[in-house]
Amino acid sequence: MKTIRRFGFILLVLFLGIFIGHASFLVTFLLVSPLLIIWLLAWDDKQYQMRQYRRANRMYQSENFRYKS
Repeated sequence: MKTIRRFGFILLVLFLGIFIGHASFLVTFLLVSPLLIIWLLAWDDKQYQMRQYRRANRMYQSENFRYKS
């Protein structure tokens, strides 16, 4: 998750730099929108992987219960 947050911070800095440089809205939109989409996809994929990992490693109480024979 650190890399996703860092990439988001880089996008924010880039976005602010472009606006400070007085670029037109169209140029700003064309530069930032693909990067924002990639960041959102990476964030969503990371959340999905974390959810799958947690489901695969979940232990249920019935698995810990031992029957006496």
